[in-house]
Amino acid sequence: MAKANQFSIPYLDPSVQHVGISRLRALNVTQLRDLDKTLVIQDNDKPLAVLLKYEHFLAMQERVSARAIKSSVFQESQLYPIRQAAHGKCQCQRTTCGHKGRCANELIDGDWKPRQIKKDPDNRTVGNAEALCRRCFNQAEVDTSE
Repeated sequence: MAKANQFSIPYLDPSVQHVGISRLRALNVTQLRDLDKTLVIQDNDKPLAVLLKYEHFLAMQERVSARAIKSSVFQESQLYPIRQAAHGKCQCQRTTCGHKGRCANELIDGDWKPRQIKKDPDNRTVGNAEALCRRCFNQAEVDTSE
């Protein structure tokens, strides 16, 4: 079953209902309108698609868009100096990422992002940036959204 946070955004967990294609065919408009579960449509135990309420989909899209806007704080011209200041290595020191001490991942073009150290909308300087590999950036976003 899909659970929702305060924004009514469902997330999938092991108790989500898995159904076959025949169940999908049997659903009518009223059943779809009253759907309170997230359904994983499968064929021969292979997941094919996910069915959820349209309102949940819109909430998910809104959240993704908000994160994209929030994560694009720095200008393109600042990326090279931020990477240079990090000596080409991920600067993450969070314990939630699974590494001990500073992450040692190399910052590969297109696979890293800068993140504000202090969440000050007026401070978009290189000195207020940390360069993070994709995995650490995503974990940092999860950590701050909880």
